[in-house]
Amino acid sequence: MTLVNKDILSRQMGKAIFQYFKLRLNTTATFFVAIICGICIYSRGDKNPILLGLLLTYSLGIQINLTVLLNIHATLERLMINASRCLTMTKVIQEKESGEMLTDRPNWPEQGEIEFKDVDLKYRPNLDIVLDNLSFKVAAKEKIGIVGRTGSGKSTICISISRIVELLSGSITIDGVDISELNLNYLRSRITVIPQDPVLFKGSLKYNLDPGSEIDNDYLEKVYNETGMKFDLNMDIAENGSNLSNGEKQLVCICRAILRKCNVVILDEATSNIDVVTE
Repeated sequence: MTLVNKDILSRQMGKAIFQYFKLRLNTTATFFVAIICGICIYSRGDKNPILLGLLLTYSLGIQINLTVLLNIHATLERLMINASRCLTMTKVIQEKESGEMLTDRPNWPEQGEIEFKDVDLKYRPNLDIVLDNLSFKVAAKEKIGIVGRTGSGKSTICISISRIVELLSGSITIDGVDISELNLNYLRSRITVIPQDPVLFKGSLKYNLDPGSEIDNDYLEKVYNETGMKFDLNMDIAENGSNLSNGEKQLVCICRAILRKCNVVILDEATSNIDVVTE
């Protein structure tokens, strides 16, 4: 089904739902008016006719009042979504930013040796353990690949190294340093992760490659040209990179990772949208 057909179908379904809602509303209003009319007819000999006439007059406005009331309720419920999300965010456990910064080792990690020791990890307390007593070691300068079915924990291993989710037990060390004791910003600045879903920010292409303006322009252009992209570095990137294809966004993320010159590089299906030749 084409995008145009989907758009037409969506509008038609919206009109049909509105008409159905209007029919139910009119039926409800008619039901109430009929009951009020029956009460007035039954009480016509005992009650003041003026009051009965006034009651019938106001009962005819039930349909309009119901429509206004439901619109107000729907608008209020829609606006309260923002308040609900803010309230939910206040209950999120904050990341532990404080920690050690290895001032005596300015080039840490020098080798990139990674060791997992009896690592247990779960995303939330009420969920099952994702990494269960996991232990392995990656030697310095070694390249390894993690293979497994969907949901086996491949991406979770990447997340655990950057401490997006804290460990339940066990430890992860890089060049002999337990990463749980490090300052969070410091740790993440010393490793590079190319995620499965590429992340770009609104701004120029150059800003996305070098957000901190820390890289020499000549070196930046050299690395950028090696990726094979032909865009101008001053090109504006839309929110979340919506004006680029998934393959182009992955190339930008790869270029950004190369520019950082980290000794620990984590690739989470980083070339899933790139053609074989470019890869």
